Amino acid sequence: METNKIDRRLLAEILHNCAPNLASVERLLASLDLLPPYQRFQTSGLTEAIHAFIDRLPTERDGRKGPLATLVSGLNDFLDRPPVAERRECQVSKEFAWLLAPALHAVERLVVQRATAAFDQASIEIMLKIPAARFWQDVEFRDRKDELADRLTRWPELNDALFWSSVEVARRPLEEKGEKLKDDWPVQYLGHFWSFRAGDFDRVMRCIAERPNEDDQLIAVSLAYRIYRSYDLPPSSLDALRSAVSGAAPLSTRLEELLDASKSKEAEAFERRERRFERKQERKRRKQAADRTLWIGELQSNPNRIRSREGVEPGEVTYDHLWLMSEIEKDGLRTDRHGGADWKALRPEFGEDVAQVYRDTAIAHWRIYKPTLRSEGTESDGIPYAVIFGLVGLEIEAAEKEDFLGSLSEAEFRHMLRYATWELNGFPTWLEAANKVRSALVVEALIPEIRWEFENSTPEKTPHHVLHDIVYHAPWLHSALIEHILSELERSGSIHPDTLRYSLHILRSGGASGERLADFSCERLQRDLDVEESASLYALWVDADAEKGVPALETWLERQGDAEASKSAQLFVTALMGGRHGAGRGPAMGSYRTARILKRLYVLMHRHIRTSDDIERAGTGVYSPGLRDDAQDGRNSIFNLLAEIPG
Repeated sequence: METNKIDRRLLAEILHNCAPNLASVERLLASLDLLPPYQRFQTSGLTEAIHAFIDRLPTERDGRKGPLATLVSGLNDFLDRPPVAERRECQVSKEFAWLLAPALHAVERLVVQRATAAFDQASIEIMLKIPAARFWQDVEFRDRKDELADRLTRWPELNDALFWSSVEVARRPLEEKGEKLKDDWPVQYLGHFWSFRAGDFDRVMRCIAERPNEDDQLIAVSLAYRIYRSYDLPPSSLDALRSAVSGAAPLSTRLEELLDASKSKEAEAFERRERRFERKQERKRRKQAADRTLWIGELQSNPNRIRSREGVEPGEVTYDHLWLMSEIEKDGLRTDRHGGADWKALRPEFGEDVAQVYRDTAIAHWRIYKPTLRSEGTESDGIPYAVIFGLVGLEIEAAEKEDFLGSLSEAEFRHMLRYATWELNGFPTWLEAANKVRSALVVEALIPEIRWEFENSTPEKTPHHVLHDIVYHAPWLHSALIEHILSELERSGSIHPDTLRYSLHILRSGGASGERLADFSCERLQRDLDVEESASLYALWVDADAEKGVPALETWLERQGDAEASKSAQLFVTALMGGRHGAGRGPAMGSYRTARILKRLYVLMHRHIRTSDDIERAGTGVYSPGLRDDAQDGRNSIFNLLAEIPG
């Protein structure tokens, strides 16, 4: 259902902030299923975030399926998801082909670590999918072919496993037609990651005797002969090859065919095919280079076309703007605060005039273009290029112009703030300074977006718009937002746990008084709320005013049956103590940190979270912590706090 879709920008933000562990991998894989369809020319930063997440994942331990191997397996499942684009060897999901680059990146990390998971079926299949997709489809990703191929030459076992897997893939369609694959030509032309060089000749020779069937042995003969010819090996190598096939008539016959000056029709056909592909690729490279040279020349002869072109409305972004931003980035458009702002990087190739006009146009653009906001009804599964270019212009002017913020009129200042919530990772660099200059205007700009997030938050879903960024990227805003957050909480019905958690974090961090928070908790708990929100509010109440909060908590738990009370207690203690590693709860007021209250809480938690039901994880390998794990950790933390109190 559309209501269950996850914003790609949100998932990118979550990945940037999540722990690199198995639980995060599993959440990522579950979230990929909930994304809206991929739009090739829409920028969300998600692909970059996945790459960064992959780089942070820990090293695999052999014998265990860790986070990286789990991610590889999951990504391969998505790449197999129908409908697939079927063009001979290339069978990749149409919907999830954008995951090819992250999948290859993850496999490459396994190879770098020499993890046994590199031999897993999923890893092998991804390494086979990439060359086929590159050959047959118009796919875009940074080419890691040379890097991975070089690593495979130093890991012959994996190199050979990948080769024979590619043979199996090429063999299947022939077997369906009652034919056999007896030559290595059909797997050579795709440009696989595996390779065989002069030093591999003896290893390939051993395959002639060791491969389990005659067809594979014939392929090994063909491959050994190819190495002999390609690297001009000495006659003794051919003698060794003759000796290896002696006594096996089909193998000897095949070698004699290869030694014949005339190639087989099949081999010639594949050679022609390979040459056609190389010519096609070379023509494509030349055309791209020529087009780029022509484009640069046109800009140099008429830099002002960057400012305006016939038929282009003010505030509209042109391909010149996009390509120049891409030139600055090199790896493609990004949506962080640095993307496209380094205009001086254009000078070496494009010249001073083009670079200067690009700079001036970006600065002018942010004033002309008016970003629409979520509170005004705009959708946000990607950042419009016009917004990106505006953020670039703002970043340039804020960095270069002395007293930039002080020079803006109130109208310009308000207009600038419309860009603030579009930044992908947090807020623009200039927002904190803007808050120091005109805090009231900054808060005023954020209030409608906060209200919109509350209005669209339900127990089942939340848009994750600005509250997350305020929590993690703008602590300097917390105190100014206390009254507004309380007002939204008081007027809202049941909301998503994340919305509540972010709100309570801001209230605590901003310095809301314990009395105010206790009163708020008590009042809101009079409503018909779900158990998770109720548990969070009892935790806030106990944190702010334990003398009244703990008795209320005891009464709440006593009214429930054993199973319900156990779950409620688990949710409560996790909210109070912060869950795994104390993440997400915000600063504590700690009114419960007295010996008397801690003892009372400890007894209460032991009553409802029994040690006899504890989950023992030690020695069980990698696991995903759940509520019960967090709850028993929280219960034990109460005991640790009690033990630290002298007397």
